[in-house]
Parts: sequence; C-alpha cells; structure tokens
Amino acid sequence: MKKIIILAVTTFLFANGLNADLNTRVKLLEKAVVKLIDENNKLNNKIQNLKKELNSKIDEVRTSSEINTQMIFQKGNPKFLARVKVNLLNVREKPNRNSKIVALLKKDDKVEIKKSIDVNETIWYQIDRGYISAKYTELVKGVDK
Repeated sequence: MKKIIILAVTTFLFANGLNADLNTRVKLLEKAVVKLIDENNKLNNKIQNLKKELNSKIDEVRTSSEINTQMIFQKGNPKFLARVKVNLLNVREKPNRNSKIVALLKKDDKVEIKKSIDVNETIWYQIDRGYISAKYTELVKGVDK
C-alpha cells in the first residue's frame, strides 16, 4: 500500500509541475493522500460487502445441501451406500475425529448410510457400526452391500 501511495503522490506532483513552491507541493501531497485514503476506504467497504454476500451464499448452499441430504435419507427413498475411497477408513464410535475407533473399512468397501450428520462443517455418515467421515467416501445408489 505504501508503494502505491508513494507512486501516486510522485506521479501527482510531477503531473502538477516540478516548479511549484514547497507549500503548493505539500498541499498537493495532502490532497493526494486524502484521495488515496478515500479510495482505500471505498475498496474496503466493497470487500466487506462482497464478504457478506459470499457468506450469505455459502449459508444458502449449506442449508440447501442439508435439506437435500435429509430428503435422500428419508424413509422410502432408495438405499444409498458409501464406497470407501481410501486404503483404510476408521469407523468411529461418535461423529468426531477424537472418538474411539470401533472398526476399519477397506478401499472399495460399501456400507449403507443410515443418516447424514453435519458436525462443525464436516459431514459424517452414520452406518451400522458407527460413523465415517464423508470426505473419504463417495455416494453410490444401490440395494446391496
């Protein structure tokens, strides 16, 4: 930011003549700095507005995703399976990384998803033996394991 201010001020002073006396240069410099600060404030306001808009869109997508996930796993819908994408996947007692490991799944194992849970922006699938993190699986529609 400092480099931009120096460049802008230098350019401004040269554009307004090198022959100006010291008082005139100081006044021109003050005007240039005030203008830069004003532009910086406008840009910061735009950034804040864009952040708010982005957070709002993220909340909309998250809510929509949760509703869609809830609908998928409602009774009467076809079974959904999770296929393991990693070599070994921990099955946890509770839906968090610090929970006790109760079983292991191997790559390409398929398990029926009973319920989907969002815990601190991490999606967990409840399966017969516990919980698995959704990020290490892919959803597949199916009727058998």
